[in-house]
Amino acid sequence: MKPVCRSCDKEYVVSRVGVAVLETMTGGLPYKLYLGDMLQCPECGHEIIHGFGNPIGHFDGRFDERLKDEQDSHNLVATI
Repeated sequence: MKPVCRSCDKEYVVSRVGVAVLETMTGGLPYKLYLGDMLQCPECGHEIIHGFGNPIGHFDGRFDERLKDEQDSHNLVATI
């Protein structure tokens, strides 16, 4: 079962696949990069990001390149 919108009692539907979310450390330094899917309520339009895979950590040799790729492609949708 997909997540359900509490306000509308509707299942969220996938609106974008493979969006990036950046987790930061104290002070705002990049820490981990997650990929998930953006879901949207078909009734009210509320969006959530769901279904994250394994993150890429800042210690990974490809982290900086991957983060830049996600930023350049406008695929980075949230920073937490």
